[in-house]
Amino acid sequence: MGKKKTVDINGTPLESVTIGQIKKGKFGWLGMLTLFVLFGGVIYFLPELTALYQKYLSGSTPSLGNTIINNTTNNTVEKPNEDEEPPVDTTVYTFGSDVTVELNGLIFSEISYINNVLAFKVSNTTESSYNLKDNNLYFQTYDNATDIKMALNTIALKGELPPSSELNFSFEIREGAKNFDIKEILEEDYTYVTFTPDENDNIVLTCSKDEQKLKYTFHNDKLTIVEESMVVLKNDVNYDSLYRKYNTIVVKYGLANGIEAKMLTNFLNMTFSIRIDYSNFTGKIDNDYYFEKDTNSRIVNFIMESELFKCS
Repeated sequence: MGKKKTVDINGTPLESVTIGQIKKGKFGWLGMLTLFVLFGGVIYFLPELTALYQKYLSGSTPSLGNTIINNTTNNTVEKPNEDEEPPVDTTVYTFGSDVTVELNGLIFSEISYINNVLAFKVSNTTESSYNLKDNNLYFQTYDNATDIKMALNTIALKGELPPSSELNFSFEIREGAKNFDIKEILEEDYTYVTFTPDENDNIVLTCSKDEQKLKYTFHNDKLTIVEESMVVLKNDVNYDSLYRKYNTIVVKYGLANGIEAKMLTNFLNMTFSIRIDYSNFTGKIDNDYYFEKDTNSRIVNFIMESELFKCS
């Protein structure tokens, strides 16, 4: 039997052709080590390289080392749990202890809470005047030092302290206070509360203190109407100052479009009432309790309660 030949489709015998030759020699331990390092590096960075490639395809490039939580099927990114509150950075003190609090160049001393009356002194040790309201300072009390998410009382501090001066404060507050802190509270940190609107998306918030009563009406949680009514007895120590304050409002705004304001006096008392309808009135009355149009209910509630009104 003859030897079988391999031919191409034209019948020509195929011949082997040498295209190169591997030169035998030693690869060396250094070459092997380099190869293993490269291979290990690829394996170690494979997840991040994969994420990098996917981000490249989608048009953005992340930095290596960042953790990317991504669902590649719908391109949604996990968000942190918004219900988790950040840790509170504050120092809580105990009533009854001889404590002095220093804050922004102010010294709070002689702090006491007896028979539901909170009292303390504030001293300005700086060379500049200090406005407590402008610096958003609040005094808060708690019934439990380990749970300060909800304060028993949040009290707005007001007053101007010239250099090297002092102011004494006294407030009647809720019972049960055991601890306190003093800190700055900005609007974004106000206690979050929600109120259930009626069938017309209106909310009515009523705030009362002594003989003073204010009612706020919100539509879609935007302030639309402010109403106030109060009665001041003639023998009230603040009668004269309150008379001047509210008489000024009546004289200045009583005829303004969208405002109904009136004041009646007799030998026993003074009666004042006002109604501001922001659908017709676009100005701003100089009164801390007459909030601007479209203010939301959370802000109104926090500020009024910090003025020791009871709101519901």
